[in-house]
Amino acid sequence: MSDQNTRPRRGFWRLVELMLGYGRQTLLGMVGVVVTDLVTLSVPWLTMTIIDRLEANLMTPRELIQWAMLLLLLAVVSFLAKKLWRHLILGSGRRIEANLRRELLEKTLTLTPQRASQTQAGQFMALATNDIPAVGEALAFGLIAFFDSIFITVVAGSLMFTLSPTLTAWTLLPFPALGLLMAICMRLVYGRWDDVQGSLEKLTEKTRESLSGMRTLRAYVQAEGDTEAFQEKNNEFLRMMMRYVRVDASFSPVILLFAGSSSAILLGVGGPMVLDGDLSVGSLAAFIGYLSLLTWPMIAAGWMLVLLQRGSASMARLDAILSDPGESVETFRQAAEIGTLEVRNLDFSYPNGPPVLKDWSLRCEPGQFLGIVGPVGCGKTTFFQLLMGLETIPRGCLFFNGEDLASFELSRRRRLFSIVTQEPFLFSDTVANNLKLAFPTATETELKNAIEVADLSADLALFPNGMETELGERGISLSGGQRQRAALARAWLKAAPILLLDDTLSAVDTLTEQRILTHLQRARTESRALIVISHRLSALRNADEILVIREGHIVERGRHEFLAQKPGLYRELLAIQDNDGDGFV
Repeated sequence: MSDQNTRPRRGFWRLVELMLGYGRQTLLGMVGVVVTDLVTLSVPWLTMTIIDRLEANLMTPRELIQWAMLLLLLAVVSFLAKKLWRHLILGSGRRIEANLRRELLEKTLTLTPQRASQTQAGQFMALATNDIPAVGEALAFGLIAFFDSIFITVVAGSLMFTLSPTLTAWTLLPFPALGLLMAICMRLVYGRWDDVQGSLEKLTEKTRESLSGMRTLRAYVQAEGDTEAFQEKNNEFLRMMMRYVRVDASFSPVILLFAGSSSAILLGVGGPMVLDGDLSVGSLAAFIGYLSLLTWPMIAAGWMLVLLQRGSASMARLDAILSDPGESVETFRQAAEIGTLEVRNLDFSYPNGPPVLKDWSLRCEPGQFLGIVGPVGCGKTTFFQLLMGLETIPRGCLFFNGEDLASFELSRRRRLFSIVTQEPFLFSDTVANNLKLAFPTATETELKNAIEVADLSADLALFPNGMETELGERGISLSGGQRQRAALARAWLKAAPILLLDDTLSAVDTLTEQRILTHLQRARTESRALIVISHRLSALRNADEILVIREGHIVERGRHEFLAQKPGLYRELLAIQDNDGDGFV
């Protein structure tokens, strides 16, 4: 059986599974639904009795008041039972929505870098803001409508059959055709809602991209062109939505058409039966009451099918993310380890790509300062990603204290390293909370020390609220150099045994760079190693060893003084920087 046919079924049973997770609330809610329905179903029967007794002149004023009080009592019972099931069932649906949002975020944070790079942010946003509410509506209303419509149909049909089997058969004649039509529409709803959500993902991603790139668009006077690109996505979403609406809008009118047909049949067949004395006026009134009740199951069936198909489609889309195994989430609780990092004959290639790292071998002792330099695209950043576990590393190539890093839990491996990238990410929060991201319990002394190492003290003194200053989205209220130094302070505060700097000081001037490097040299202890990627050779002058990379190979290694005298790439880069005098390659 194709996946196209099995996905709706899988989505539906996942909805049932989620609701069973709140079994007690669901069961009590269903009891409330049954009580509400029984009260509703009893009213036409009571109406039949009252009318027949009135017609036969058997009703006394006192008895009439008693019947009225009974109907009032039933209304109160119906009110309480309906309030009960709405509180329990709808509350369960909303709690499931909240749990799904939490699970989606947790899963998103544990996706492998490869899977995360294949999924746009717009998809996650659409899942959280549209698919999850669709699942909640299916659970809160769709399943109830499903149960409610079946219960009312069975009981009302049985009571009608008791009153007159012949009239019941005639009245329910349009129902099989209605069921067939709904089965056809159900398949259309699923596919078209799936298309709507897929189009919404693209629209959401385009919106996010336009907002994030607002400054760039203005700088290049491309706001109008971007608006046109957005409008294309918007029109596509509108087209998909209108395809869905055309099916959705057909349900209620079609159901009312069939309900009207049943009413016409009831009057056409039931009226002569009353005139011939084969059916009492009260029984006809009861038939009219039950037929009106059956109109709700028909409407509920259409509504339920729409909600369940939408919910099933959305649940299948959510499960595509939630079922991903992701990365291991074990927490390694041991204290940070101190030891030697060793690389042995490391080769690495991205899937379907050429070799990026070729036969790398190096050794980084505790307390050592290791520098890495080379042209853009030679594999420097890829090496850091392998260390952090952001790419799958081959076994038998990377070791820490003699243990293969490939066998480490990711949480343990990432405790070994603290990284600062060239374009660090800061959250829309206070400066203090951003710095204490990996060490929330840091003391004021530890925080102050990290700020001094990153040469950020003078900048913080100018902020209106100091450490409690709120940063804009992605730290937009800071300059590029301030963001890099804030990220450096955050990384230093983590106190990992190996600090990785990936061209971290590219946005600061050479004097600030030298101050920071001096602070790092003074603060670094024998237990803390430093590996620095830099295009500025001035940043690596005091390194214990410098690796020079060309086309994925380590072509030179040694201290600055040695490499500056030896013919090769390092001396060529040094000559260029000395001549330019700007400190950049």
